[in-house]
Amino acid sequence: MDEKEIEKSFIEYINCHGGIMSALGKLEFTSSNRIGQGGNGLVYLAKINKKEIAIKFLISDSKRKINRFKSEYFNVNYIRNELKNIVNMIYYGELKIKEGVVIPYILMSSYSKNLKKYKNEMGEIKKEDFICLVEFLFSTL
Repeated sequence: MDEKEIEKSFIEYINCHGGIMSALGKLEFTSSNRIGQGGNGLVYLAKINKKEIAIKFLISDSKRKINRFKSEYFNVNYIRNELKNIVNMIYYGELKIKEGVVIPYILMSSYSKNLKKYKNEMGEIKKEDFICLVEFLFSTL
């Protein structure tokens, strides 16, 4: 199954079920709650126990990408105390949407702002704001 077919099946699944069940409980969301995407990852805003969280799903059947996705979760949590400005990854899980189609996901803290929202709200970015942003990114790296 190619990535477009996996994504289509995934969207049908979450819309039909109003989200997914996880070991932590029901994560409520639909395809209209997508807040981002990049590479093969889709990010959604969901609710669990009346709290908002972000969920990153890997839409791929590549073993290499799946291993990299698992490593991202493990490595970030393993050295969490040494990192600055990194999203809080809460849980790793896998969603079986049908026979032979398993989609890994990571539950993360959601944040009220991102660079895109910041730019849209601020319009033209001032030099002082740009310098602060670059310093923030350098300290993160």
